[in-house]
Amino acid sequence: LNSVKETLIHTAEEVAFLVTWVFVAFLLYQILIYVIGGEGQLKSLLNENGFWVVIASIFIGILPGCGPQILLAAIYISGGIPFSALVANAICNDGDALFPLLALSKKSAFLVTVYNLIPALIVGGILYFIENM
Repeated sequence: LNSVKETLIHTAEEVAFLVTWVFVAFLLYQILIYVIGGEGQLKSLLNENGFWVVIASIFIGILPGCGPQILLAAIYISGGIPFSALVANAICNDGDALFPLLALSKKSAFLVTVYNLIPALIVGGILYFIENM
């Protein structure tokens, strides 16, 4: 960027994108809570499904951006998901770094995502079984 004006515009666009993505994630979460009948229902649903919660967290982690990951952190803080699911999500999460790679090479972005899934599944699985011993 060659000027202060361009830098400020670029920064404002990035912030607006991130705020929108986080807003959409929380909006979808609130709609889900409404549809299933409250946070208590969500917690019991997540507790009944065991290791599938870790796998679901991993697949949420492959979404680019930080919104879904912030949502999972909020669910973890409220006691909705186990620590193993949060860690697995954090391992496979590329955040906003995946966007430039997607623009340059979709194949490389796909490979990076697959390479992140493997350790996320291993570490998440180990932590899940340690938590449930």
